[in-house]
Amino acid sequence: MWFPVGLSLFTSQAAQAKAEAKAEEIGQSYFNAITEVLRSTRRSGGSTNHGVSPDGKRDYNALFGYGVDLFYDDFYGAYRRSSIGSAVVTKLPKACWRDLPKLMIGEDEVLGTEIAELKNVGFFAAMERADTLNRIGSFSVLVIGIPDGLELHQPLGATRAGNFDGMFFKPYSYDGIEILEQDSDPASARYGLPTIYQVQATLVNHGEYKDRETQAHRVHWSRVVHLAEGALESSIEGISALEQPWNAIVDAAKVSGSAAESYWGNAARLISLESVDGSTIGKSTTTKSGVVSEKQEKLKRNMKDFANGFERFLRLDKMKANLLQSNTPSPRHHFDVAVESVVAATGIPARILTSKSGGNVTGSEDKGTWNGLVSDRQDAWCSLWFISALKIMHNAGLITLPRGVITKWEPQSALSETEAAEVTEKKAQAFNHVATGLSQIGASDVDPESAFAAVGLDDIEINAGPANDPEQAIEEELEVA
Repeated sequence: MWFPVGLSLFTSQAAQAKAEAKAEEIGQSYFNAITEVLRSTRRSGGSTNHGVSPDGKRDYNALFGYGVDLFYDDFYGAYRRSSIGSAVVTKLPKACWRDLPKLMIGEDEVLGTEIAELKNVGFFAAMERADTLNRIGSFSVLVIGIPDGLELHQPLGATRAGNFDGMFFKPYSYDGIEILEQDSDPASARYGLPTIYQVQATLVNHGEYKDRETQAHRVHWSRVVHLAEGALESSIEGISALEQPWNAIVDAAKVSGSAAESYWGNAARLISLESVDGSTIGKSTTTKSGVVSEKQEKLKRNMKDFANGFERFLRLDKMKANLLQSNTPSPRHHFDVAVESVVAATGIPARILTSKSGGNVTGSEDKGTWNGLVSDRQDAWCSLWFISALKIMHNAGLITLPRGVITKWEPQSALSETEAAEVTEKKAQAFNHVATGLSQIGASDVDPESAFAAVGLDDIEINAGPANDPEQAIEEELEVA
């Protein structure tokens, strides 16, 4: 009688294990379903209550023409068609990736030659493109093609090339990315992150492009750099750089557009026709066929040709023409208010955003603010993406990335001719002050190189030699490296 009991117990254990496996499968399916719902909701531009009055009676987004729900196509269109929208998207990526970063271990630079070679094969240009797409949508990806002999959907393998030949760098926009699989293991370091992407080039406005790549590719995460600037609770999606300043960008377009339309309408000569005694042109007269009299038709044609510049004279019969004066208000104040709102949302100074010239003090303050914004972004985001890309190359055996490496970004070097001239003039003034001071107290009493370094001229070399006249010695012995 014990055998059936044991069999029953064994059967119960097998059923329990099967039930647990089924429960785990159901749990995974629920996880994927919930993730997909959240992803779809965010991708469709899930609306919020912002812009709706507390009593719910007024929707300011709809009332002012801002749009209730915003989609990727809206942001992409603003990038393509709006000057301010394009500046918001492109200014920072261009500044952040303009100069090559350095990799430092303490005071020593490493992989300098490799970084220079990466520039030659188009890596940094691709990073700038991927960064630009990241600012248009909620995120973007850069697929790094490694010639390891494996398919893109397979985990990255080692390459035997030993150099960067055969590599490719392909950025993809938010609208062309689908996350097919995510890591659902809570014990995994990549919990909740994508494991398999599907990427595809998209034609957002269905225009006529020569690049007609329509094939979708499945790509393993080990080959992908994921860019999601501004990500908060989600490690996958950030926020479009155009979403927060969107209303102000629309306002700027309305102001500039309406101002141009007002000028266009008022630039033409506005004339009123006044009938005088005996005139019959303004009366409603018809011929036997029911059409307006020939006199009125000729006047209409004459007025139309005059308005369009085809005629220089008005042919009037017992009528007086009065030139109407128009007053077109300046749009400057309203446009500046809209631009200031964009500045508040993005942190980009107005002078940088619009290239509007300003005074010396305003210009230098804006430049300092801009350099700080670029530097902070490089440290917070660009370094993260750059190191992620280098780790892919390290894992493929193309480079050896030391542990504890730090990315160092060069200060912004793009100066205008005026700014460069100002810097040169200030250096010359500082040089003259130090040289004069040294000549007065005697060069032997003070270390000249330290004196020059104290005012920022640390590229001055002092050549040793005899000196009888201190002032002459300064002139002869100072050499700009």
